Parts: sequence; structure tokens; C-alpha cells
Amino acid sequence: MNSTKSNLPTILLDREAHRLAEKFAFLQVTPEKRQKVYFNTLAVYAVNRYLKRLDIETNLEQSDSCHPVIHSLFDVADLILPNINKKLECCSVLPGETAFNLPLQGTENLIGYVAVQFNDILTEAGILGFLPITAISNNPLQQISISDLESVDTLIDYIFDAQEATSVQKTPISIIENLANSVRSLRQINIIDQVRQTFQEFLEEPTLSYAHRSASNHQDTEISLATEIDLGSQKLVLIIEMTPKDEQRKRIRLSLESIDINKLPPFQLYIIEQSGEIFPHQVESESPTHIQLQTFNGRIGENFSVKIVYGNVSVTENFIVP
Repeated sequence: MNSTKSNLPTILLDREAHRLAEKFAFLQVTPEKRQKVYFNTLAVYAVNRYLKRLDIETNLEQSDSCHPVIHSLFDVADLILPNINKKLECCSVLPGETAFNLPLQGTENLIGYVAVQFNDILTEAGILGFLPITAISNNPLQQISISDLESVDTLIDYIFDAQEATSVQKTPISIIENLANSVRSLRQINIIDQVRQTFQEFLEEPTLSYAHRSASNHQDTEISLATEIDLGSQKLVLIIEMTPKDEQRKRIRLSLESIDINKLPPFQLYIIEQSGEIFPHQVESESPTHIQLQTFNGRIGENFSVKIVYGNVSVTENFIVP
């Protein structure tokens, strides 16, 4: 590790970590945002694995850092600790860096920041240390030196102490506290709904695309399109990549990612040609949360549709090969 500390807890960044990082990074608009989300995801993954190694309960799936919609609008790298109703912010530190910037948003229920430094080839992550929120609450800082971090043992002690205090303090909740918790939950739901609505409106703009990797007409131009598929109780993201094959055709690749759930629902997918005929397709790769179809060719100017059926719900998206 290229850090200023030795004997750090080290986490392997395996294929699963990079697949998750690619999943969230791919949906971002700019190269800078894609890179930021990629590193954030690796940092959260490393902290999550480290805490689980110590039998500390986490809830990665419910953290904002695992919601593609929220990723698109905010700088999030949080990890929820359900046993103490708090969260950590995981800060990525690149090889050779001796300081890092703090995200100054989303500090509600935050106990502090964990710095995570990657090696040169992103195969390992070292847990550098911990910065309690109390250290900056009275004097907000934007950049933190690695040498100013407290030991990660401080974080572990804090979590275990908070867990013990929570288990002891099992007093009945009053009616007023119940009402306050309900209002707080409603506020959180409204915020998520607003974010999703904003994201949906963004996807429904006439261009249908928000992830152009290049605006030029060079032969290597790759166009990426993404749209949310609402199947009622389930929501997916349909991603379409187009790259030039020759002057008249483009290679087209389709993939689907889950948003709200950890497993794709049992849906049927149809690719419908401009003539109305169903185009036969094959699956190239799949996992519980992801499915990718084999590449097929489309002529420039042709229309095609993607139809997804789940139970009694059917959603059809129409596209044109540019």
C-alpha cells in the first residue's frame, strides 16, 4: 500500500467489488462523475467487508451508496450500521495521496469518516483510519491529512460501546417519540420519491440519453442510453450501448440492472424489429442483479423496440439507431 501508515487492515478488491463499482459508475453522466462513483463504491465495499469480518452488522443494500438514482445527484459513500442507527462515510484515497476531501453533505446520523486507500492496480484497499464527526462539527474542514486520522480501533470501540448502550437502553417509546419517528420516516420517503422523480424526468427528456461518452462523430464513438423501467412493484434500469460497426451499421448491446432489489424479477424480454417481428437474442452474461445480452447489429436510421413483461405489467421502450 502507498500510504503513510503500516500494518493496516487490508481488504481484497475482488471481481464482485469491481462489478458493483462498474454498475454504479456506468450510469453517470461525465467521466469525472463515473470515476468518483467507481472509487466511492470500492471504498464502501472495503469498509463493509472489514466490519463484517469483525461481526459488526451493516446494511449495504439500504445505504444511499447503493442507489444509482441518488448517486446521480449527490456525492454519497455511506454505509449504514443498523444496530446503532448510525452511518459511516467512506472516503477513497488514491495511491500516493496524503490527504483527502470530505463530502460536506449528508451528515445526519453520521458518526464519522473512514479513509480507504487503494493500491496502484485497485486490487487491495487499506483501512487508513477514522475521523469522528465531532472532530469537525465545530470547525468544518474540507480536506483532511491522513496523519490526522485516529486509529481504526477508535471506530471499533465506538461501535461496540454504542451497541452495548443501545441494548441496555430498551425503555418503552412514548407516543410522541413514535409520532416523531413516523414523521422522520415519511420525510425520508418523500426525499427518495423526489430524487427518483427528478431522475425519471431527466430520463424522459426528448434525447432519451444522458450518458453520452463522446459527442464527436469519430469512428470509435460510443453512445450509451439508460432509462428506468417501472414494472409496478419492481424497478429496473435498461442500458443500451451503441458502437459503430461500419458506415451503415452499429453494434448494439442491451443490459438490465436492478434498482430497488437484490435480485432481478422473473421477466420476459423481447426485441422487436421495425417490421414488427421479434428478433431472437441470446444472453451473454447474467447474475442475480444483472443481465447482459449478446451484441447485435442495427442499421443507422432503423427503429427497434424493447418490450419487458413481468406478470400482468408490460413496458415497451422505442429506440432509433443514430
